[in-house]
Amino acid sequence: TKDCLNELRGRNVSVTRPVRSRLDPVLVGVIEDILKDSRWGPVFNGDMSSYQDDRSKADLAMCGEFARRGLKWGGIDTAMRASKLYREKW
Repeated sequence: TKDCLNELRGRNVSVTRPVRSRLDPVLVGVIEDILKDSRWGPVFNGDMSSYQDDRSKADLAMCGEFARRGLKWGGIDTAMRASKLYREKW
């Protein structure tokens, strides 16, 4: 799983076919949709300017959006770890 997450991390992230086969397709679909979204893609990639550069606010907003799109706690955790918002507290 760590290799999969490393493949998902970074600016202009794209989910490749090999990664897709190892991860939950719902999770991959949500991350792909987030990355295409003009509001949430930048947040996923670490841009916290919409949240006054407050990491906690950005984390909460991103987690809420993942939940709104149907992810449960395990999927939210994995998606956050794949994002540029990830930090050791996760």
